[in-house]
Amino acid sequence: MNDGDVFCQNCGKKPSEAVLPTIVSASLRMCPHCGATMSDNDVFCQNCGKQPDEPIPQISYQPVSYVEADSSVNWRKILTIVLCIILFAGLGAGGYFAYSNYSQKRAQEEARLKAEQTELEKKQRLAELDAADWVRATTDDSEQGYQQYLKKHADGEHAVEAKEKLDMIEKQKLTDDEAYGVRNTIESFFSNVAAGEEEDMLRCISPVMDSFLGKANATKVDAISYMRRIHADDVYSVNISLDNSDIQVSKSLGEDDRPIYSVDFSYDQRLEREDTSLETFASMKGNAVLNENYKITSITLRKMSGY
Repeated sequence: MNDGDVFCQNCGKKPSEAVLPTIVSASLRMCPHCGATMSDNDVFCQNCGKQPDEPIPQISYQPVSYVEADSSVNWRKILTIVLCIILFAGLGAGGYFAYSNYSQKRAQEEARLKAEQTELEKKQRLAELDAADWVRATTDDSEQGYQQYLKKHADGEHAVEAKEKLDMIEKQKLTDDEAYGVRNTIESFFSNVAAGEEEDMLRCISPVMDSFLGKANATKVDAISYMRRIHADDVYSVNISLDNSDIQVSKSLGEDDRPIYSVDFSYDQRLEREDTSLETFASMKGNAVLNENYKITSITLRKMSGY
């Protein structure tokens, strides 16, 4: 054992406890594991602690082969990566553009539908207002009523009809010339009846009348008979006085918008006759209808009083 060792490396005892053997010289050798020097008598290496006859592990070495890098393979990878990046970027951009375009179209469509809905609701409100105003106009049935409707609804549902109504009202308006023509015919008719002028009286009536003193489809013969009844044999004077202030003329439209005139009148009829026991006075009211030529087509008379 070496100087300084407390225990024997061979038997593990302290030097003080051991019986000193006979000293035998020994040769030195090298530890096959670590290369340290050891005695032939040493069972264990004082450096590594292994036995000399313990198998030494065999280490196999693989030769390293160096392969020259293939530059073309690297460029293909790089190109592939770049193309993939471009492809994914293109797909992303395309997807974003498609989504943006879709969102824009959807927003436009929603705006269009909303505008259409708003316009529809507006039209419905206008239609309801139009209908209500038309009811008021037709109920009033006046020029002012139809004008008020057109003022609010120039292009309304009933605008054409309102204009037709106004045109009809305009045509039904009685002009001064028309009123004069009607009055002149009535005055001429009764003045000629009073004078016994048959021919002049017949010029005031239509050849065939719708009604004459209650008789339908009357002719000139019926008018002459009426005149002759007034001018009885004992009557030598007839006076018929029309109340001009009581003559009321109105106008309407008949077939093909031809004017029809209606006139209400009143008059006093006085007879001078030989037989005074018979009626000599009568207060009369009447109505006559005249055509566009101011010819009487109908006449009715009603006695209010007489004596």
